[in-house]
Amino acid sequence: CKVYDIGELDCDESLIALYSCVDAMAVPSRLESFGQTALEAASCGTPSISFKVGGIVDIILHRQTGYLARAYNTDDFAEGINWTLNNSNKHSLNTMARDHAVSNFDYLPIGNKYKNLIYHS
Repeated sequence: CKVYDIGELDCDESLIALYSCVDAMAVPSRLESFGQTALEAASCGTPSISFKVGGIVDIILHRQTGYLARAYNTDDFAEGINWTLNNSNKHSLNTMARDHAVSNFDYLPIGNKYKNLIYHS
């Protein structure tokens, strides 16, 4: 596995290009209130690996759109990286990551959730 230092990105287009060309996104945070970087990666069709903590569990569906390692277990996190990179059905994993991001976090489903919350509370 090669690791490249790409330096600082200066625009959204660069970030989209990076998310779209990598095989996986590692999010080793010990605490995630939401998981924005994992969602950004998923919206570009890139699965993420993270610990099963906080809001990230809404972004990553374990072994469907990425890998959720047991909280703070670095061995399981490493297993998640290996599982994701060596997944025999990588195309399906990428497609499911994107589909999950769009169907649950695009502006239309989020807008509808707010509308339902406001009008049905």
